[in-house]
Amino acid sequence: MKRRRRLVQRMVEIWLCWASCCSVAEPVGYSQTAPAANKPVAVVNGESIPWSDFEAALRRLPPPPPNWTPERRKMLEREVLALLIDETLLKQYAARHFPPPDEATLQKRLADLQTALQARGQTLEGFLKESGISAEKLRQELAALERVRAWDQWLRQQVKEEQLRAYYEANKEMFDGVVIRASHIALRVPPQADQATRQKIAAQLQAIRQEIQNGLSFAEAAKKYSQDPSGPNGGDLGYFPPRSQDNDPFVRTASRLKVGELSDIVHTEFGCHLILVTDRKPGKPTTFEQVRDTVLDMYVEELKAQVLMGERQKAKIEVYLP
Repeated sequence: MKRRRRLVQRMVEIWLCWASCCSVAEPVGYSQTAPAANKPVAVVNGESIPWSDFEAALRRLPPPPPNWTPERRKMLEREVLALLIDETLLKQYAARHFPPPDEATLQKRLADLQTALQARGQTLEGFLKESGISAEKLRQELAALERVRAWDQWLRQQVKEEQLRAYYEANKEMFDGVVIRASHIALRVPPQADQATRQKIAAQLQAIRQEIQNGLSFAEAAKKYSQDPSGPNGGDLGYFPPRSQDNDPFVRTASRLKVGELSDIVHTEFGCHLILVTDRKPGKPTTFEQVRDTVLDMYVEELKAQVLMGERQKAKIEVYLP
């Protein structure tokens, strides 16, 4: 599940991507059973996420390989839905803490969107018609994202220099350009699973871990058991920067493993994982001054991630994905 996906800039400047997100092409090879058009795919604190938004997000993904099992396809769909839920939670948080943008700001954002569409040979009117949304819906979305932008700017103004330096020192490997390569085996845990079900799935993964310790290669185990899209590739996730202080238990655990070291079971919102770090490439030493802007960007995103974690824990979330 390349930890890409959680990553760092989920909300800032999303409005620039709106046109590509709402492409009218049919989704390829993912969801097979869409409910009635007026039914939501999820409801977050009383706010519906339309099925059309979910399918628009799927359209941004490359087609799945032909050998994908229904289980792997469904796991990826749930990951996409989880990102949409997170975006909704962030927008709800920003709406509670920041005022709506004024008309001049909204008009500027609309003009920016029109410019982006014109670069693709589209008009705003054609975009609205093809994507099936109203001009008012578009204004509401841009206003919500502008509140998120205001939150981002406010956070940047609150950060103290000593906080940035401490964050830099705690994550120096990442800022020096060190990258690690990891593979994983994932078993999906349904969002509404009870404790008994979670324990059963964890026990299954523990048995797989024992098979690996008894001589089964990690790659073969991933191909045989993993329910993640990376399974057919032996669970390989490619290279990514280590973040040993990350809020995400997957990234945090992978960052702390030595090359060739097998993790214990790691629990995330997507399921249970085993992680194996297969390579580590050194970077180039940096100073705080050289990378300060990047440090600020990453630190602000960590602050948002902490808020999101709290919002997710207390939210009422109903999922209707088949």
